[in-house]
Amino acid sequence: MSELITTALDFDYHSVTIAQVKKTTNGFILIKLATEMVAQVEEDMEAKGIKTAETILRLLNKNSIRVINLHTCIPMRFATIRCLQLPSLDEAEIEGISRFQAEKILPYPTEELIIRHQVLTSTQNSSRVMIVIVHQDIIKQHLSVLKKAGLEPERILLSSQATTNPYLYNQIGNPSLEAAIVNIGFSVTDISFISHGLLLFSRSVSTSGSTLLKGIQEEANIGLEEADKIIKRGDVSDYTIFGLWVKRLTDEIKMSLSVYAEELSDDKKVDKCIITGDVSNLKGLDKRLGEALGILVEMGNPLKLLNIEKGIQYKLSEEMPQLSTAIGLAVSENRGIDLLPEEVRKTQNKREKMVNLFLTLVFSFMLFILMTTIFVKQVMEKHIHLNHLEQRIKKTSEEAIKIEALGKRLLAINTQLRLDGSAMDILYELYRLIPRELSLCELIFEDNRLVVLRGEAEEMSIVFSLITILEDSPCFEDVKINYVTKRKVGEKEVVDFQINCPLVLVHRES
Repeated sequence: MSELITTALDFDYHSVTIAQVKKTTNGFILIKLATEMVAQVEEDMEAKGIKTAETILRLLNKNSIRVINLHTCIPMRFATIRCLQLPSLDEAEIEGISRFQAEKILPYPTEELIIRHQVLTSTQNSSRVMIVIVHQDIIKQHLSVLKKAGLEPERILLSSQATTNPYLYNQIGNPSLEAAIVNIGFSVTDISFISHGLLLFSRSVSTSGSTLLKGIQEEANIGLEEADKIIKRGDVSDYTIFGLWVKRLTDEIKMSLSVYAEELSDDKKVDKCIITGDVSNLKGLDKRLGEALGILVEMGNPLKLLNIEKGIQYKLSEEMPQLSTAIGLAVSENRGIDLLPEEVRKTQNKREKMVNLFLTLVFSFMLFILMTTIFVKQVMEKHIHLNHLEQRIKKTSEEAIKIEALGKRLLAINTQLRLDGSAMDILYELYRLIPRELSLCELIFEDNRLVVLRGEAEEMSIVFSLITILEDSPCFEDVKINYVTKRKVGEKEVVDFQINCPLVLVHRES
């Protein structure tokens, strides 16, 4: 089963959330999840970036998270987004028009901007395109925090794209669903509209958790910390400011829907509104918004499309809406507009090529060493085998010399005694019976009735075993040892012997 792991990192100077998802042929599995607030410092942005990076590292180490395929996002409020109908289907032309439009929208040289586009829909002669423009300084600041944590992202999305991703996947069963995704953060609220599996419109508004926090603080005449606890508990329905805050949020949603319909030149309506974000768990919020908007309003559940791996210690039921951005990043795959600068990607690709080249060289060197080792081993084995053959040949040669000498002696005896065919049979019988461990020095054939054998052996047992062998021969009878004596030749003992072998009667008369 093929698997792809993606690590999502949703962070700002207030909080950090890390989610790691594994995609298998059976769907997405949430394997890691961690979140932590960033310690607040009354210092410059550099100090806040350091604190955020420290929090990221602490979360990674504490939860034993190995970063793979890192996806991050920047807040949508830092981007300028336009949806335009362009009279072209050609990708290169759309790219050029997008850059031209960026120059008209923002008072910056295009060299200072990161300009991306996504074709939403196409007709026969035109394309509806979403153009996203972000100043390079925003991305550099984002990358700076990641660099302090020793991380490099594979993709950088807008927060609105990440937040809507879980609900775009959930549209698989209902692709025609028109929905508003309202992500209520502490600083801003992102209002997005999805339709037919696409994010078609996004807008950031200031009605957010911070405005409600200040309102409760003033109305209850309490400190900021106490007001923050009230919002985290969600116990805000009894405060007058909550009703006013809901009304302002409702107006912003209606205004966003109006702009959405105007941009798409269509009388757009939504089937439901999904609430997510850090400040989305306010008691009674879904009911009040539903009554004001006249549509179904429900709390977001980004975990709906995921299986949860056992062992994740997290209050998922309480924190689900706040996880939309991190989960959306983790399941984004290739969806959405990637804002990673081209020079960063080129540097990453170059480094990746260098790493691949290094690994190739290492592999080639190891392969060379392996082949050399195998070759040397084979040569050594053949050398050992040749030495073994040489030893056997040497031993065989020595035996062959002895046999050849014995043959010559027998031939000489045959010539000297002018033996007939029967004598030759006796000589052949002796040649066949006498073991190789025994050497004959003299063979005497007396009066056609007795064969005398004189020779030497390494051990007496060989001589005695020869007696038994000769006794069993049909040529001899009453075989006896005349003498057996030992003598030393250097440090080695040699046995001298004489054996008398009377011939069987039939061989005497032959």
